[in-house]
Amino acid sequence: MLADKYKNIFKKKRNYSIGVEEEFMICDPNSGELINKASEIMNLVKDKDRYSYELLLSEIETNTPICDTVNESIKFLSNQRKELKNIGEKIGYKIGVGGTHPTAKAFNQKFVENNSYNWVAEQLQYYAKRNITFSTHIHISVDDPDRAIKVTNATRRWIPVLLALSTNSPFFEGEKTGFKSSRTMQFGSFPRTNIPVKIDSFESYVSLVESLLNTNSIQKPRQVWWKIRPHLDYGTLEYRICDVQRSLSKTKMLVALTQALVHSYDHKVRLNRN
Repeated sequence: MLADKYKNIFKKKRNYSIGVEEEFMICDPNSGELINKASEIMNLVKDKDRYSYELLLSEIETNTPICDTVNESIKFLSNQRKELKNIGEKIGYKIGVGGTHPTAKAFNQKFVENNSYNWVAEQLQYYAKRNITFSTHIHISVDDPDRAIKVTNATRRWIPVLLALSTNSPFFEGEKTGFKSSRTMQFGSFPRTNIPVKIDSFESYVSLVESLLNTNSIQKPRQVWWKIRPHLDYGTLEYRICDVQRSLSKTKMLVALTQALVHSYDHKVRLNRN
């Protein structure tokens, strides 16, 4: 069964280990406008496994390895930011940090060319180009898939709190949107980005993902983009709520809070089992 395959991935992870992804703007150093240098950056980074494309060529993503502590994850993020800064000084860009670019226009954006991103671009077209958004994703491992589902359900109530603590994107396409996180509104135009429904079991979640795959609604499990999702390939709970932060001290706070929430609710799940 496919569910057994994914269960084994969860069981191999270190409990409450951390992984963090940050998405950054690639900006012209003089005008501040977005420029398409993601491919140049990917050619120059030392460890290509720790960097990746996003949908647009004006965006770059970093990701930490599996970390045991919050401090360890922040050290990796700091070093990755420094590497991007140093590359920018060589090839002519600066990294912008915020949930949205305040003035960039959708019609100026160019897509990354590969099968996965081509599929998203073809599915969402104009709205894919409007995804000029930048976030922090926090992965916390739970080494039992059934407990992971219960923690997912329980921590949904903290989505508004984590969002409120991280908002920094009031502007979009030169407009003051009236929202503190316009990133949330823009990315919310994508399907499967909502707050997850209550999940009955790990098997039912895998069954849902299989149904989406079989109907060609998605190409791979990671195209379920909920605010919190059990990440089947990584064996983690992924919290996809926060705007990316300029301050690493704020990022540290958000990572620590997320890890603490998972630990706290998982402890309650364990107590209720006994």
